[in-house]
Amino acid sequence: MVRVPLPRRRGRPGDVQTVERFQNREDRPYSEKYGAVAIVSTSVFNGLDVRATTTSAHPYSGSLTLVVIHGPDLMALVHELYRRAADEA
Repeated sequence: MVRVPLPRRRGRPGDVQTVERFQNREDRPYSEKYGAVAIVSTSVFNGLDVRATTTSAHPYSGSLTLVVIHGPDLMALVHELYRRAADEA
């Protein structure tokens, strides 16, 4: 995996070495976690399918978490999230 330090993308090349120092696994060990999310309406949600889902074929299966969100009116949630995001801007 190639990491592009955030300061370089933001036009702050002087901060690159500071960020790279924290990305050096030998000096500062860190762990990587991966996630997958499924958002489905209640009308198509099937708990048996979710329970049958496996991550064994994923290259990082030991660090992978699956989150499933389901509900009857997810568009109301989406609209509220967008409204809140717009209010913060």
